[in-house]
Amino acid sequence: MSVRTLATLEAGAPPTEAVGRRLTKLDRLAKALSEVIGKAAIGKWLLKPNTAFGGLTAAEVVARGETDRIWEPIFCSVPA
Repeated sequence: MSVRTLATLEAGAPPTEAVGRRLTKLDRLAKALSEVIGKAAIGKWLLKPNTAFGGLTAAEVVARGETDRIWEPIFCSVPA
């Protein structure tokens, strides 16, 4: 989301429907990551280049609006 949108939200404005959906997706992703790699490791993982994303970082994938690409590595790393 844009810096302007973030500033609007921080000022207390309710999110638009589209922004609300994106925030919900990011919240679900954060919860899933915390179960798999732990809350303390999420920051490092988000900023580390990852071969699963073609050398991009998970943060870059999220910034591109491609959070769906992150789910496969999460599920593949969970033992059956």
